[in-house]
Amino acid sequence: MYRIEHVLYVCIFATLLLPSAEGASSDDALLRTINHLLTYVEESNCVFIRNGKEYTSKEAAQHIKTKNDALTFDTKTPEEFIDRAASKSMLSGQPYFVRCVDHSPVPSADWLSKELSNYRMALHDGVFIK
Repeated sequence: MYRIEHVLYVCIFATLLLPSAEGASSDDALLRTINHLLTYVEESNCVFIRNGKEYTSKEAAQHIKTKNDALTFDTKTPEEFIDRAASKSMLSGQPYFVRCVDHSPVPSADWLSKELSNYRMALHDGVFIK
């Protein structure tokens, strides 16, 4: 009898430690969305303005990725990713801006939020996005 109870307790404890399938699925979706946004930044060929200095889209994507990697445990939504890693300097508090050929500089938070909305709409409509 002791062995059965012991096995039962071990099974229950192990089950409590395993992440839920829903949590894993949610984490995968968050990672895919963040990766999409990083790719969007990198491939945009826009100029990114951070603390008054201009950076290429590749440099901006790398900076945002590095910054997000340091904050990953806190990031639970794409909106948090944009707010914490891609919208303003943690040191100066100054907002980041994006200047593309088709428009004057806009806050990166607005620019990325619009792309996030487009991405979600495409997913909702069943359009394949890399």
